Amino acid sequence: NERSAGEARFAVHFISASATLASPKVSFHIADEPDSGLDTNKQHLLASLYQVIAKSGRCVIIVTHRKDIYAGARVISI
Repeated sequence: NERSAGEARFAVHFISASATLASPKVSFHIADEPDSGLDTNKQHLLASLYQVIAKSGRCVIIVTHRKDIYAGARVISI
């Protein structure tokens, strides 16, 4: 059972974000283009998970071109 590149990318980001949330010692999470190559449902699922991490008091840094997915987040445009 082989995964597509998008599914593999989603799995990596989801597992990494989940581990951040589960570990009280981790205070931030960095995601580089986590929404790239994913379908809309998976993009929004990751965005929701990042929102939970941020609401837990941790810093979430996301590098993306898709500001629409992260509406309501504090954004620094460079």
